[in-house]
Amino acid sequence: MYGFGALGGEWGGMLSDLALVPYAEAMLVPLPEGVDPAVVPSAADNMPDGWRTVAPALAELPAADVLVVSGGGMRSLPLYAVDSALALGASSVTYVDTDPNRLQVARELGSRVVEGPPDQSLGLFPVTVHGTATAEGLVATLRLTEPGGRCTSLGLFESEAPLPLFELYTRGVHLHVGIGMARPAIPAILDLVAAGRLRPQLVTSATVAWDDAPEALLEPVTKLILSRS
Repeated sequence: MYGFGALGGEWGGMLSDLALVPYAEAMLVPLPEGVDPAVVPSAADNMPDGWRTVAPALAELPAADVLVVSGGGMRSLPLYAVDSALALGASSVTYVDTDPNRLQVARELGSRVVEGPPDQSLGLFPVTVHGTATAEGLVATLRLTEPGGRCTSLGLFESEAPLPLFELYTRGVHLHVGIGMARPAIPAILDLVAAGRLRPQLVTSATVAWDDAPEALLEPVTKLILSRS
């Protein structure tokens, strides 16, 4: 929650020479032996955010088919959801997006990719992930969730969004909206990275030196890693 202001607890930002870590004895997690720190800086936030969209649902519905709908608003998060779903045993993952670079990453991760907006012709899925940051994208993803299925929204940056509530009621769709809780998931995520089952390095689109951060942050990329030796 660094950098979120009052929403996250006024902890400030992380692009600093020194950082205060509150409750450090409980919050800090050591890296497993052999895991390169440059591969997993997102294990503190973005990877758990993708993880939480599929891990609880796949625990209830093992080997389910998963749909991940992206539209650019979340950039890397839907791709981490793809990686997590495949690592956790999803029978298949379908990734929908309009960005060719992210589509290529999703393909390399092992998902079936569909270029374009989410369409009803894709069929219905027991587990869906909404990652477009628009109300229209959320509704489209909900309508691709099968009766009784689970849909998790990575975020909706609109204060209000109309939803087809009666339609969701009659189909029994479960919708989860909320900030992801990163810390409980980090140990399991790091273990899967160490085992080679999670591959966050495929999502990373640029790695630059710490001193080049001001310029690099101005460039819109899927996932930027700042490395400090």
